[in-house]
Amino acid sequence: MKIRELLKQNTKENLQAIASNMEIKKYYKYNKKELVDCIAEELLKPDVMFYRLSILDADLDKMFNKSLEGYLLTNDNEYLVATIICDLSYGDVQQDRLYLCEDAFEVWKTIDHKKFVEYSKKATWVYKCQNWIVRLYAVAEETIFLKLVNLKKIIAYGDE
Repeated sequence: MKIRELLKQNTKENLQAIASNMEIKKYYKYNKKELVDCIAEELLKPDVMFYRLSILDADLDKMFNKSLEGYLLTNDNEYLVATIICDLSYGDVQQDRLYLCEDAFEVWKTIDHKKFVEYSKKATWVYKCQNWIVRLYAVAEETIFLKLVNLKKIIAYGDE
């Protein structure tokens, strides 16, 4: 499966929402095929994939390397990671297995994984803060969110 095939399963309205969230310019002028192509092209840029996937703190290499044949999801954390991968349009879950898009896997192999792991530590913190605030307040008001994220500068984390 390729990202374009996965994206084609969406309605034009869903594709427009994805394009809007990805800040693709003039997306509202595109037909469905053009939206699919534009979104897929953007998703497959190594730097875009790097930052989109950096919110995940799971062992992505293990899941990605085994997900071309279908990575068997065995616990809640793996299901959560798989759901996010699907929400980011890089894969699909079928019958308790994560299937990564082949073209996404090819791009993933080009990413500097040492740099990714280091950046991911910071991005995961921000993502978890945002989720925590949403759970507490039902929305992530910007001022509350920024205060919480900035707390990390004050808290001691051993080696960090």
